[in-house]
Amino acid sequence: MGPSPPTLVKLALGAVGRNLTIFSPHLLAASLPVTSLVDILHHVATGDCAANGGVVDTEYLCTYVVTLFPLLLLPLHKRDQLHRLIQEVSEKELSREEDEGRSGDVVVDGHSRHRLPRRLATAFTNSSSSNTKEGLRLGGFLLDAGWYSETAIVMRHVLEHMNTNLEQRLTALEKLLLAESYHNLVGDAGTTYSKLVALITESKDAESLTRIRVYNAFSIYHYSENRYDKALRWSISAMNGLKQTYCPSLAESSSSPASAMTVIDVLRQAAICCSVKRELVKAKLLITKVLVLARSVFGTRSIRYADALMDYGFYLISSDNVRQGVDVYTEAVAIRQEAFGTYNINTVLALTELAYSLYVQEYNTGKFGTARCYAEQAMTVASRLLPSKHLLQASSSRVLALILEEIAIDNAGSPSEEKLLVEAETLHMTCLQLTLSVFGEMNVQSAKHYGNLGRLYQTMKKYQEAEVMHLKAISIKERLLGEWDYEVALSVGHLASLYNYDLGLFHKAEHLHLRSIAIGERLFGEAYSGLEYDYRGLLQVYLMTGRESKYTEYSRILANWKLLQDIKSAAVDTKPSSGQLESYEPLESTLNQFHQLSWCRWKDNDPDADEEETTP
Repeated sequence: MGPSPPTLVKLALGAVGRNLTIFSPHLLAASLPVTSLVDILHHVATGDCAANGGVVDTEYLCTYVVTLFPLLLLPLHKRDQLHRLIQEVSEKELSREEDEGRSGDVVVDGHSRHRLPRRLATAFTNSSSSNTKEGLRLGGFLLDAGWYSETAIVMRHVLEHMNTNLEQRLTALEKLLLAESYHNLVGDAGTTYSKLVALITESKDAESLTRIRVYNAFSIYHYSENRYDKALRWSISAMNGLKQTYCPSLAESSSSPASAMTVIDVLRQAAICCSVKRELVKAKLLITKVLVLARSVFGTRSIRYADALMDYGFYLISSDNVRQGVDVYTEAVAIRQEAFGTYNINTVLALTELAYSLYVQEYNTGKFGTARCYAEQAMTVASRLLPSKHLLQASSSRVLALILEEIAIDNAGSPSEEKLLVEAETLHMTCLQLTLSVFGEMNVQSAKHYGNLGRLYQTMKKYQEAEVMHLKAISIKERLLGEWDYEVALSVGHLASLYNYDLGLFHKAEHLHLRSIAIGERLFGEAYSGLEYDYRGLLQVYLMTGRESKYTEYSRILANWKLLQDIKSAAVDTKPSSGQLESYEPLESTLNQFHQLSWCRWKDNDPDADEEETTP
């Protein structure tokens, strides 16, 4: 059977699209429902229909979209299609700029002067008829799409030039804080955070959902600056708010997408915080509920479901289920590319996480070609979207540097080895300098970069420099995360390797390998994949020091570990099935279970806890 013939509605919309140039935007808006306007413009942007036998001029289409955009934002169920429309037109603009040889000199703060999201923001700020509700809708749309600079422009205009009531002012500040946090504008975000804390503290009459969203924004702000304890505290406050205001219609029905988005965002953020703190049972409970809600309310091709998959992938990688993490990130990349295209920061972040998960998965095989391809693609696109030396560029650069180092190791003695190592060092140093300039030295991300340089210098046989980097990383991580954190175990294991294989300091190496094993077993259990690294390190220590009984003991432990790995591989942590997603417990039950579950290890020190109240 051939394809189904087009419906009468599609034929009519196609006819309008083919003759778009003869209709003024206002005439079309007065003649058709808003949902049809979105359909027509999307058809034109994707080339599904042509105007008067040819393609609509990109500039004409941009003007059309900008003029009608306040109307196009109204139907919430059309948002994903509207995201695709904007990205299609934006990429057409980019292609036009490249064809005209203008792409190198039309960038301001990382964004083209003519890129459609910037034009939407500018049109709003320049219009005398703009209103607060319109601004909040536009800001939310731009925020979802990763256009953070434009979101900030719109929200600042709302706050500075428009009459706002309490709820609107809280919402505008919340969206501004999110944009500045996601965009790593640390100073600006700190100022906005202080304003929002003061306002929400004074505002006893703020609506429950507004207060919940504000608390969630506080968590995201602290998380963006790697203050994970504070981030988790604010997430718990937001979930407590959900529990107090819970009713079945809040998130269980597709008829209330705005409320569902609030619930999904709160549970997502709490799941991320629990994952990074290795509270993995709680994280799994929350992220499973997020998958359920995103699927049932928005569908499996929606950007909300892609967001849920990104967080589920993070949980899987954090819980040592790497292969499943790769599969989940692959699905998330496909949805985000469909929704946002290639030239979008959401796509860049998804590609970066996919590249890293592939790097981890293929660490023992040396098959890094696909991971390298994704990392290089993410770097290239990030350089087009962001200002030079922007912190968000560090993520893809870091992953590529790790991959290049491993490729160099696998090609030891070849002409390409030194070139790859030098390139990796340049990338690592750039990442470190960017991070230090934004966060300073006493930050988890700075510590990670020191640790990465330590590993690289070990490979380059710069052993003294490697030791200095590892010791710095351990010191910072212990100070910020506590002595039993996963990140501490990584750095301890890397220093043990340096002492063991390169410096011959076997007593120090043994102590560090044992400490790394203790942390790994405490966090992940006896089947944790990272234990092999330290077990083999101990075998090397006992072989070199002639301690036969210890060598025999840990040979048996390693053999038992391999058996546990086989059992673990046969019982993988898979994504909930369709049946599981359709028969789920209510939100109230999930929140109750979360509070009933005991904390595994969230007792770590928070060095700044005394400096401010972190709970309302």
